[in-house]
Amino acid sequence: MDPVAAVESQIANVNREIDALTPEIKKAEAKVEAAENAGSSEVTVQQLRKKEEQLRKKEEQLREEKARLQSAGASHFFSKHVDSLMHRP
Repeated sequence: MDPVAAVESQIANVNREIDALTPEIKKAEAKVEAAENAGSSEVTVQQLRKKEEQLRKKEEQLREEKARLQSAGASHFFSKHVDSLMHRP
């Protein structure tokens, strides 16, 4: 597999992971809200918030990974393109 295609595949995998986290984050938000509305103990609410926070942190890490991969892919594509232009007769 060519390096650009490999990076594009990795980006697609990261996108799928981000997409999978979105409903989990929404569920976590709903659980926090439901716990607060139900008058649950502060400990329970804090535990639920911590879970939501962990999911958001994971999403942020994935977005950073995606940006890194996009940058690497663009750099590789650009240097390959420049090389091909420099070696033209």
